[in-house]
Amino acid sequence: MPGHRLNSGPFGCMGVGLPFGIGAKVAKPDTQVVVLHGDGSYGINAMEIDTAVRHRVPVLAVISNNGGWTGDPEGNKPGRNLGHLRYDRMAEAFGAHAEYVDKPHEIRPALERAAASGKPAVVNVITDPRARAQTVRFSAYTT
Repeated sequence: MPGHRLNSGPFGCMGVGLPFGIGAKVAKPDTQVVVLHGDGSYGINAMEIDTAVRHRVPVLAVISNNGGWTGDPEGNKPGRNLGHLRYDRMAEAFGAHAEYVDKPHEIRPALERAAASGKPAVVNVITDPRARAQTVRFSAYTT
């Protein structure tokens, strides 16, 4: 559906998800906006949750927190390990709704609570760094 997905492009512009999400929610206030992040990407602009809280922009950020940069699950690359940072606690400190999820069956209820909160929200989902998702190809949107 045209006009319903923003993409920063491959291998670049990391960290723009939350600012994109805030902009999308301001542009379409009656639309549920969900931003999907990796933990490294979220960390780049995590402070923008403060912007969302201050301006009461109820965007939902979901973090796939695998504890590191890139697809290096064995941690062989220097500087790869980020640890499983508690971005949920940071968001909560700013006044956002926050959820920490470390079991797959907890994901849906956490998302439902976050969406129902009416506040900016962060759902910090701990994921296996060795897991690999099937590649999903999104269609290109034209304007």
